[in-house]
Amino acid sequence: MDLIGRIGLILLLISRIPETISSIKSKRAPEMPVTFILIYLTASVLLTIHARIIDDLVFIILNAVASVLSGINLALKIVFRRKNLNSTNPRN
Repeated sequence: MDLIGRIGLILLLISRIPETISSIKSKRAPEMPVTFILIYLTASVLLTIHARIIDDLVFIILNAVASVLSGINLALKIVFRRKNLNSTNPRN
């Protein structure tokens, strides 16, 4: 990996990881539609595969982490949506 790629990778990860940790701690899903999260997740997985094919370690790591974080955001969106639905519609 060259230095520019490493620096870019570190900066992007520094900007994304705290957002996901904050969402988990606050028990709030990101304010974006599920379809956007699914598109982002799909794109990240495809880009990870592409980076692996061309053997670019910076982009393998970056897109793999982006895939994991998008998966976490999707799970949070689903879990917190269910919790919100259950809390607004209590069973009698």
